[in-house]
Amino acid sequence: MTNKKTSFMFVVIGVLFILLTTYCAQVYSNYLSPLMWFVFPILLIILSCLMFLGGYYYHRFKSEEVDKTKDLQKEAIKEAIKKMGGNPSA
Repeated sequence: MTNKKTSFMFVVIGVLFILLTTYCAQVYSNYLSPLMWFVFPILLIILSCLMFLGGYYYHRFKSEEVDKTKDLQKEAIKEAIKKMGGNPSA
């Protein structure tokens, strides 16, 4: 799976996680009230990890794109030098 798809997957999981916990908190508020003191910080930590992973893979995708662009530019320069009859290794 590419880094862009992985990043998107983690962000979607994070959004679904937010929606699910909001729904559960509203529907089961009477039953979960004492539990929320312990569960809420854990949910925030999990959400933070998901968002961090999404950003991490997105950054990796962007850096790979920059590297590919630089390689293509180098190849284009070498190709132009070859066509002009110069030494491409210089």
